[in-house]
Order: sequence, then structure tokens, then C-alpha cells
Amino acid sequence: MGQIEDQVKVKEMMKELSSGCANALGKPESYVCVYVETGKNVMFGGDADAPCAVCDVGSIGCIDKKTNGKVSQTIASILRNYAGVENNRFYIHFTDWPAANVGWSGRTFAG
Repeated sequence: MGQIEDQVKVKEMMKELSSGCANALGKPESYVCVYVETGKNVMFGGDADAPCAVCDVGSIGCIDKKTNGKVSQTIASILRNYAGVENNRFYIHFTDWPAANVGWSGRTFAG
């Protein structure tokens, strides 16, 4: 990912990713977890100099063509604004998580 040296800027980006993804997925933000790791050596398309990123989005349901498009647009805008990552310099991997395989608050989402 593009180097973001300012930790305040990283936290601002994370807040936007959290609220933006929650909105695009139609989920409460209280269920969203954002993890950003900077300062790693990453190469995209044979170019190690231009900013790039790899994103993973997992959700219980809401992983479909229409929603993935909304999430992609949201993430693209935020990555470009905060880290200078162009739209063609990152991948997003979407995973639909079965509710029984996701634990939270001492139980799974399946009950």
C-alpha cells in the first residue's frame, strides 16, 4: 500500500473504510473490523514503486455482484484519497462467511 507515515491519517482512513464498508454492505458498523498494515514491500504488476494494496472483505451474506461493486467503489475512493493507490493497483478478495464459522461475543452468528 502507499506509505502513510502519519498515524492520524491512517486512523482517519480506517474510520472511513469502516463506515463506508458498513454502508455498502448494509451491515451495522459495530460488526466491521478494519486492519491496515503499512510499511510492507509489495509489488503489483511488476512495479514495486507505485502505491498498491491487497484487500480482503469477508461478510456473512451480502457478498454478491451488486454489493461487491459498491464495496469496490468505496474502497477505491478511500485508497486513492488517503494512500494514492490508483484503481488499477489493487485487488479485493471477497469471501462469504458461513454464520456458523464466525464467532463473536462468546458465540457464533449461527446461534
